[in-house]
Amino acid sequence: MQAAGGISNPVKSYADYRASTAGGGYDTLVVDMDLLYNQFNYGIKSPLAIFDFMRFLVDGGEPQFLFIIGKGLGPNIPFHRDPDGVINITQFGIDYEIRDLVPAAGDPGSDMYFTAGLNGTSFEPAVPVGRLPARNSQQVLDYLEKVVETEALPFDNLWRKEVLHLSGGISASELVNFRNFMDQFKVVAEDDFFGGSVETTAKTSGSTVELINVADEVNDGLNLVTFFGHSAPNITDIDIGFVTDPLLGYDNQGRYPMFLINGCNAGEFFDDQIVFGEDWVLAADRGALGFIAHSSFGFTNN
Repeated sequence: MQAAGGISNPVKSYADYRASTAGGGYDTLVVDMDLLYNQFNYGIKSPLAIFDFMRFLVDGGEPQFLFIIGKGLGPNIPFHRDPDGVINITQFGIDYEIRDLVPAAGDPGSDMYFTAGLNGTSFEPAVPVGRLPARNSQQVLDYLEKVVETEALPFDNLWRKEVLHLSGGISASELVNFRNFMDQFKVVAEDDFFGGSVETTAKTSGSTVELINVADEVNDGLNLVTFFGHSAPNITDIDIGFVTDPLLGYDNQGRYPMFLINGCNAGEFFDDQIVFGEDWVLAADRGALGFIAHSSFGFTNN
């Protein structure tokens, strides 16, 4: 881990924060991937090393969370053919270097596989798992600052009750059916348990993609953005854009929502590109704090 922003090791800083009173007082353990390859997989680079490491922890104790820090690539990406282990891409006029820092498990890639099947589980993870798909140290530090900033705010700030629903569809029947689903979700969100205030933005036509700017809603403060419609890694059929696009006007420092995307492939973070969800989570001083989505295909009834 390289230094960034005057911090020698941002990953260690994240762990130190989680071990602090403000961060929850957790007993944290930072483990380097090279150590896992050598100790749990005979020095071979494979996601199996993480699975066997987690089996070791689960068998010997009760780990509460697994937080992966680093961009990962799926087995369909021929990263091993690059002698430098680097994939160079240009996206939106910007040059990027992508490395397989922490490999994905399975195909389609899913970090849930790292603990699914342990401790009597079947398909569900035995240990809750998430990933920060950071490509460099600065992005780790930027995300840490967003976490610290959010968790220091009063829990009863009223913007934490605000929810934005995005309802998509590419046919007349889907526009109606998807909106009905979202309206049912709204009833739950506004009921006693959460007491939320839900605003729904829906497509007005069956076009494949409809650009709708929601910068005002995001900048005012949202707890959750829920989407139901068609999607791909880089776009949803209600296209709210990349948060780092200066033309869209996103400026929500201190009020970072979670995203819940019901669609196809929006959670496919294990590709050699910068996807929609990564942009929102990794952006400094704006964007989102978390992003939950399908890593492959999603189906309406499910």
